[in-house]
Amino acid sequence: MTNVIKVASVVFIVSASFLACTSDKKAKESADGSIAITQSDSKTSPVDTLKKFKDQDWLLIPGKSAGKTTLNEDAEEVYKRLGKPDGGDAAMGKSIALWYSNHDSTLHSVSIYTVRDMGNDPKALVAQIRITSPLFKTKEGIHTTSTLDTIMKEFQVQKTEGYKDAGKDYTVYDSKSGISFEMDGKETCVAIIIHKAGQIGNGTYLKFRTTNKFITR
Repeated sequence: MTNVIKVASVVFIVSASFLACTSDKKAKESADGSIAITQSDSKTSPVDTLKKFKDQDWLLIPGKSAGKTTLNEDAEEVYKRLGKPDGGDAAMGKSIALWYSNHDSTLHSVSIYTVRDMGNDPKALVAQIRITSPLFKTKEGIHTTSTLDTIMKEFQVQKTEGYKDAGKDYTVYDSKSGISFEMDGKETCVAIIIHKAGQIGNGTYLKFRTTNKFITR
């Protein structure tokens, strides 16, 4: 579906999770309620834009879901909603799938990290969901572009990881409630990860941060 990233209600939408020309600057709903976000949408007020859609389609629930995508969901169901991934990686029963808004790597993305129990269950289940669109929000109103100070007023977080991308430094702050926040050098959130409660969000076998570096399929 052109112009549509169907983010499972994260999701992934997560979310929305997300274009092109000026003549197509408004988000459009697909047949199943997922939303495509224009580039201009990413620069408008998340609060104003959210009013156009069902909040549930953009809701981030720590330890549970990002939009329509939920933890422990069969990955095949996510693929049915979002279509063929724009990129990904896989090894040892673990995999990552990535979708860009309008298939444009300069726009927002939704990605999932899945795990397959090689010995008992052939299904690949969603273990983590990562979104970059500010349209995804927690019930407290936290979203990408929120500052670290704002996040810390709503969540108890601790620094768990640091990484570099394109020469820039990023830091990950994690909450045991099941949500992680990736912050840039100005302490502004650039991505949010939903993961299982009680676990650390960086516990992935494959690289899950700079997902735009993954192999294009």
